[in-house]
Amino acid sequence: MSGPVKSTDHDRVVSVKVPTCGPYGCVMRDDGAGRAAIIARFEKLPGGGSGAVERHGGVRVGDVLVGVNETATADLPHARVLALLNDENQLKKTLHFSSREELERRRQNSMGGGGGAKLGPRAQAPRPRFSSRIRRARVNDEARKSFGEYEVVCALRTDASRVEHETVAKWVVWRRFSDFEDLEKVLKKSLGWQLDRFQFPSKKWSVMDKLAPAFLESRRAELDAWWQGVISVERACDFHMHHCDPHLKVFVKAAEKIAAAAAAERPAAARPRRAS
Repeated sequence: MSGPVKSTDHDRVVSVKVPTCGPYGCVMRDDGAGRAAIIARFEKLPGGGSGAVERHGGVRVGDVLVGVNETATADLPHARVLALLNDENQLKKTLHFSSREELERRRQNSMGGGGGAKLGPRAQAPRPRFSSRIRRARVNDEARKSFGEYEVVCALRTDASRVEHETVAKWVVWRRFSDFEDLEKVLKKSLGWQLDRFQFPSKKWSVMDKLAPAFLESRRAELDAWWQGVISVERACDFHMHHCDPHLKVFVKAAEKIAAAAAAERPAAARPRRAS
């Protein structure tokens, strides 16, 4: 299974169609200067489900709402953005999201005379080479005993020598909770104190059915919060460098993607030929 068609991890703008009336399952905050609207966290709708933005899979906590329909919102006052977001007098509503780096690029362009009225070229600010999230949970019935597992969506940016822009490899891996437990144990040794501020989900549960959808979703959210902290540790996910954490590299199968990207970059003459 592939990841979402578009993601703020590697695309300039991600657009999500939402109902004209909220709530949308997103708690928004300003950028610290009273402008814009940034996703602080996702929350469940009154009926217990996730909102359209979270369900899309390509928008993350920390992303910026840069547009509502045709109106650019990245540089508007926060209260004005919320008013547009909650305006029910529209026939349709599409929300446009970008990463924080895109917001900074827009403001730099505005200071340089770009005006900030339209979304311009791809952001030039540095972006993490590796990004990931735990997108969903499922019950695997293929084994003798059913178990829950979690989809880890990954994106790896690599520099392409023969073209002017970078390339992005996207893939998913499925991991059980016990796999994350094992990873945490080895990461405590390899990353040490850098993990102290990230809370790993409790290994105990108070429900009878640990395969219940509500329980799996709750655990997925807890795992993802921990996972975002882990992959934010400086240099841990520099998988193209020797100083990366080897346990993380194996866990997400990054070596295979790096090897595939390197093979694609080799000139045709240098690639091994099949025997005829």
